[in-house]
Amino acid sequence: VNTAGTLESLLGGRKWHVTNLKVSGLLNIYDIQCIREMAGCYYNANGGKYTGNLHHLDLADAIYVSDDTALPLYTTFGQNGTFYIKNNIPYAIFSYLHGLQSVILPSNESSIGERMFNSCANLVSVYIRNSSTNAIGKATFRNCNSLTTVNIPSNCQTIDKLAFSGCSSLTTVNIPSSCQTIGSEAFHRCTNLTSLTLPEGVSSIEDLAFASCSIKELTLPTTLKSIGNSAFNNSNALTTINAKMATPAMVSENTFFNVPYDKCYLFVPEGSANAYKAAEVWRNFNHIVEDLAS
Repeated sequence: VNTAGTLESLLGGRKWHVTNLKVSGLLNIYDIQCIREMAGCYYNANGGKYTGNLHHLDLADAIYVSDDTALPLYTTFGQNGTFYIKNNIPYAIFSYLHGLQSVILPSNESSIGERMFNSCANLVSVYIRNSSTNAIGKATFRNCNSLTTVNIPSNCQTIDKLAFSGCSSLTTVNIPSSCQTIGSEAFHRCTNLTSLTLPEGVSSIEDLAFASCSIKELTLPTTLKSIGNSAFNNSNALTTINAKMATPAMVSENTFFNVPYDKCYLFVPEGSANAYKAAEVWRNFNHIVEDLAS
């Protein structure tokens, strides 16, 4: 696409029959609207829906072009805000596209904007090509309940609020060491997430970040300073916590609400058991064991 806004004319009559689409060049919001229609988006407040056939989208060589246009975003329940491109960062541009199954994002994408793939029910995989992408935005993958694979870039510093909430098919998450903050409800209701290792570098886990997951084994890094309210609420499958912090992280009364304190083993660094046994909330664990290998 040499001229932004011309994708539809380039496709011509093929638009409604394409299942796999690779796009290079310049894309503005009208090109995004064309792609949305191809993937079967809703088009009015009454639940009207296009019958597009697009399932696989490759934007590796595409470049977003900003303008001042915001187009209405429709869902089965009516209009739900708008989608747009601002400062070359897209917002909500692929939300509610039930036809999409896989997407490769542009090589130059520096940040994944808010609600990018919100409620894409059949989206299985997303590949983020740019390792310098520094943030996964608010509600980016919320309720993508078929999502099994997404690579979090090696330079990502923040996983924002609700980023992966409701991604019930995620079984593992590889969070890079560059990440400092896990936002509130970021992985809330990821009900098949069974194991979690947070890397060195993570300093803050915000409210409800991993609530209602199925985590059995949890590893917390030495850099962790605070864990928010209900962050691991209803993690009743939890049997092991490997806490690498010599000083217990700050927690709230309900950080581990409904965690089985009588069955879950809390492994702590050598020489720090007494600190955990004296710390609010941490002392509720019946089995606090010093890990001599730490």
